[in-house]
Amino acid sequence: MGVLLFGGLTSLIYGIAELSKKYVKPVGYAPLKEVQRIPMQQVQVTQIIPYFAIIIGTIAIILFLFLKFRDVSLKSKRS
Repeated sequence: MGVLLFGGLTSLIYGIAELSKKYVKPVGYAPLKEVQRIPMQQVQVTQIIPYFAIIIGTIAIILFLFLKFRDVSLKSKRS
């Protein structure tokens, strides 16, 4: 279960870090004079990987939490 939690957190952090590289502007950012437009049909697989990493990481963490707390009773034992 530790591997599941570690893998999920690592995947989630990787996905967020990769997306932050794409969307966060560095300090001292100077806009380009010419912007290249990429048609939607030419989206590369490498652009989708961070999203998959976030999804897989989230699923792994939810699965870990489910396995960890599945035996915890929500009802009071004083019945």
